[in-house]
Amino acid sequence: MTVHAILCPIDVLDPGERRVLEYASLLAAALDARFYALHVYEVPGYVDPDPDAPAVRSYAERALTEQRERFGALVDHLPGAFAQPALLPGLPHRRIGDEVERLGAGLVVMGTHARRGLSRLALGSIAERVVRSSRVPVLTVPRAGEPPPSPPRSLLVPHDLSTSSRRALALARDLHVPLRASVAVVHVLPDELSAAAEAPAWLTAPERERYRGLLAEALERDVSEVFGPEDQAVKKLLEHGDVVETVLARQAALGAALLVVGASGKSGTERALLGSVTTELLRRSPVPVLTVP
Repeated sequence: MTVHAILCPIDVLDPGERRVLEYASLLAAALDARFYALHVYEVPGYVDPDPDAPAVRSYAERALTEQRERFGALVDHLPGAFAQPALLPGLPHRRIGDEVERLGAGLVVMGTHARRGLSRLALGSIAERVVRSSRVPVLTVPRAGEPPPSPPRSLLVPHDLSTSSRRALALARDLHVPLRASVAVVHVLPDELSAAAEAPAWLTAPERERYRGLLAEALERDVSEVFGPEDQAVKKLLEHGDVVETVLARQAALGAALLVVGASGKSGTERALLGSVTTELLRRSPVPVLTVP
């Protein structure tokens, strides 16, 4: 997959969005992709139930003027040129999806919390709804802290041997060359398969070793099939324990700058539930998370 265009939806009322924009601009430059910025605004219904009422028009004009000024202040300092920064009306998650289709964007980059004082991605927030519904990968960036000085140079892919995890592997393969990034893949076993733990009554020690061997072979096979001749450069890790805690510990130990994870549980046109591991990583990761549908 080659990313030809990146869409970066922002909330102009949140000063933390400057970090998101800077990160997205670094990615766009590294991937030689077109870069679009978007702010979606809504006129609240409490102003007047009649959308054509003078109070509504007056509110909309004042709000739009302020938001346009804030938008300009956020994007004007960035290196390179935007392809038409846009302020558009509508419901944010729906308008973002529409713009992805219209622009042919292959990647969405956005912050991970709403501006209601939340420090982490909240269920029901715009970011979470976009991740659930998007047909293209979504990269979520923690708004706290300083912007990264460069695009991610190390990728960590949690791999549970599922189809969605294989898609995440494939995207990591496609990104690591233009990003000049190293890749590590981790599969986390349950504690009962740890060689250091006592085997449960239902599992003999030889059976446990056989299962560990089969899972290690499956990990090697998936990485080899996806990366081809480059698979020797990929670090393959077989760990055990709680999946989220283990992945976060490995991220810290390796200094990984980006997690690349598969989503799961798709139902109809929108994933009813993200995988529980993906949801927790989105909420807790100190580094950006790239979720692959």
